[in-house]
Amino acid sequence: MLTSAIAWLSVQGEDFRALFNRRPVAIASHSGGGGSTALAALRLQLAHLGADVVGRQLLCSPASPARDESIEDRLSRLLGLGAAVDRAPTG
Repeated sequence: MLTSAIAWLSVQGEDFRALFNRRPVAIASHSGGGGSTALAALRLQLAHLGADVVGRQLLCSPASPARDESIEDRLSRLLGLGAAVDRAPTG
């Protein structure tokens, strides 16, 4: 579904990469089947579009749930980068 959303965005406007360029993005997966391959592919795609992928991806499963401190770390990094983008000069 996310790939479909990115494909849909790619036909909107003159420069769809501007939608992603310098935008902070955190990636995570909750999968019983691993998910690491999908996260690696998503990281490459988002980086190609110019997004700033925050730190390590978060990979959890029913057998290995995410720790609160890992979630809090990703969120604080994401919010910190978002504030930096808001303060960045334009033009």
